[in-house]
Amino acid sequence: MMEIILLAAVSFAATNIDDMLLNMVFFAACTTEKENWSVTAGKFLATAVMVALAALGGIGMQAFADKYVWLLGFVPLFLGVKELGGIFKSNEEETTALSPENIVLGTLRVTLASGADNIGVYVPLFASVEYVQMAVCSVVFFALTGFWCFGAYKLTQFPTLQKAIEKYRKIIVPAVYICLGLYILMQR
Repeated sequence: MMEIILLAAVSFAATNIDDMLLNMVFFAACTTEKENWSVTAGKFLATAVMVALAALGGIGMQAFADKYVWLLGFVPLFLGVKELGGIFKSNEEETTALSPENIVLGTLRVTLASGADNIGVYVPLFASVEYVQMAVCSVVFFALTGFWCFGAYKLTQFPTLQKAIEKYRKIIVPAVYICLGLYILMQR
């Protein structure tokens, strides 16, 4: 059992290194505890969706995941280009869209868009384990999602880091999306 826990933890960490930066960007933009919890809720919802997709893929569609998962690279690429266009929006437009519901859905959307590598790793993992081990992997993924959120939140509490993220966020986020999208597309 310890072997499967370690395998799940390594799989999560390897596929979520980029997610730590995105989490830091999300938390740096939050001004209230309610917004912080909204980001966390979006992360957990995204983890639930990715685990469900990976479980379905592992049970019956591993050929699809192996062959076509690279197509998911177009999602973060599109989001990155779209975010680049958002550089020219005024701050007033940006603040009106930050309701807790929009934060949850925005976090969910971005996490799923950047989650092609997660699904690409989780599907073969789930395809190679029994149902009980699949459940253990899922629990590990959820526990580490909480840890990742807590770590990113704590990192953004450093004023210097928070100011840098806020200052360059409109450039960092599109760059991360575009690079991630290109990376996933090149894995073909």
